[in-house]
Amino acid sequence: STRVRSSAASDVYKRQLDDSDNSLRVAREHCANYVEVAEDGTVYDDWRLPTEAELKIIMDFQGTENADADAIDYLLNAAYYYSASGRVSNSKNNMNGTGVRCVRDVYNGK
Repeated sequence: STRVRSSAASDVYKRQLDDSDNSLRVAREHCANYVEVAEDGTVYDDWRLPTEAELKIIMDFQGTENADADAIDYLLNAAYYYSASGRVSNSKNNMNGTGVRCVRDVYNGK
């Protein structure tokens, strides 16, 4: 399988994914294969799709296209995002399509 090394790769899917089971599978595989390497060489390869609740927290607390929020800058701008259980509507969108935002769990500074 191909390992993705760029956060910009997530944006590519905004135009290609829909509400089908196949698209959910593609989104899951994308996160499972996603890799980021920190400047110190640390490899982060334990990404997953967020839960619906996690996405809603980001959507609720993020800013908008024209105004940042105190908690989270404007991050999610597609009309929908994939959660582990399917698509979630984003009321703060400024573009059509379905996006993928991979997340990872952090434990004890890892």
